[in-house]
Amino acid sequence: MKLFFLIFLFSLAPSTQAITKMVSVNGQPDTKTGWPSIVYSNTEWDDCVQKCYNDQYCDVAYGNSSLISVFYGISDFGFARKEIPSAALHRASFKLDIPNGLCTSKVDDLFKGTQSYDRNGIYDFDITITSNEYDVNYQYRDGCEKPFVNPCSTCSKSMYLFRGTGPPTHLGTTRDIPKWFLCVLQCSTDVDCVLAWFSGYRKCTMYTYGSFNSMSRSEDPAIQPDTPNYITLKIFPLKSNCPMTEHEVLNLKNMVIPAETTSGYADFSMTWIASSENIEFSWVPTEVRTY
Repeated sequence: MKLFFLIFLFSLAPSTQAITKMVSVNGQPDTKTGWPSIVYSNTEWDDCVQKCYNDQYCDVAYGNSSLISVFYGISDFGFARKEIPSAALHRASFKLDIPNGLCTSKVDDLFKGTQSYDRNGIYDFDITITSNEYDVNYQYRDGCEKPFVNPCSTCSKSMYLFRGTGPPTHLGTTRDIPKWFLCVLQCSTDVDCVLAWFSGYRKCTMYTYGSFNSMSRSEDPAIQPDTPNYITLKIFPLKSNCPMTEHEVLNLKNMVIPAETTSGYADFSMTWIASSENIEFSWVPTEVRTY
């Protein structure tokens, strides 16, 4: 009888397992810190949220009155500004694990706590709510895999992110990759990759050293309907001259290319002509290295 009673009590104990839900708020993602993975048109908001819920690569969905549906991975999302309900219908929906049995009348309570993630080098994230925004913060297992933040870090390389149009795609190798941050990681871990461009939504084109001579930079962070303008560039900052501005980054000279690459080049330099937004690359073959 005692054994039966213990088993019965255990079966009645409330489950602590979290339930994945989409939590929607009035908000608009910041375009400068957001890198959408895909954009759909003519999609009603409820369908947008359901699609994101069913898509393993979507962590945040955004929609508005123009019926666009924009998906983000959590690592590609910066923050969303809170919006007062209006005709524009700016709305964001976050895929969150909600504790089973949580009962609250406040939406903000659903954002409390840390969310386990454990994918793509990120082990967890949390969302900080302020008076005017929902700010996503995530933790990397390896700080050197985090896209370029501190140009004077001790990491052997940095992945610098900016907007632009990559070289012609036939000069690189294009792969189907579902999120921008995964494209960045692919280039970061490939010893022969120096630059990658999200040449189409969920399309990542990677370029090797010496395979191109120029590309163009852009100031436009707006969500593009067809071809995104995301660029990641692998840089090797000189410890004695750490770049502190984008102008300094895109004018770095004599960056030594790691010896383990198969490119046949020893170093490279960049020249950004701001008036034309063009970035020129020069490559020094290994056999003419002078230092």
